[in-house]
Amino acid sequence: MNYATSLGTSLHLAGELFKAMAGVDIIAVNFKGGGLAAADLQAGRVQMSFSVFQTAVSLVKTGRLNALGITSAKRSQLLPEVPAIAEFLPGYELTGWLGMVAPAGTPSAIVNKLSGEIAAILRAPDAQSRMLALGADPIGSTPEQFARFRKTEFAKISKLMSRMNTQTERTEGKR
Repeated sequence: MNYATSLGTSLHLAGELFKAMAGVDIIAVNFKGGGLAAADLQAGRVQMSFSVFQTAVSLVKTGRLNALGITSAKRSQLLPEVPAIAEFLPGYELTGWLGMVAPAGTPSAIVNKLSGEIAAILRAPDAQSRMLALGADPIGSTPEQFARFRKTEFAKISKLMSRMNTQTERTEGKR
């Protein structure tokens, strides 16, 4: 099976993580954008895609695509009928994320104040609804929680990228 992706992006990593964890042999097909990938998926030229949520949700809601799974650890509030991949492949999770950072050496009182204010904004109902509509799940963690999250994510991605590089070297050596 082929899957549509943009090589080197988080979508590509999501596909490669799925490939590694599920033990399936799926082949990444590079696309320059989500619209082109969605068109080829609808036309049957590729069999699946790891897509940006905002791109896929309207196509799923209009019946033009079937959603098989969400890459986050839990189901989306916008598509609650679609399972998280982790429901059938325990431990699978790869999501895009954004975080606020400050220069090294910023006093902890300022970091904590900013973090608290950002978390309060993210808890506001209008911010929650806007972010959820974009497919984002606003969290608003503490600086310590965010540091642990980043460390875990970087380790997971580094391991996956190392595996991908090893596979590429083996494949290129066979040509």
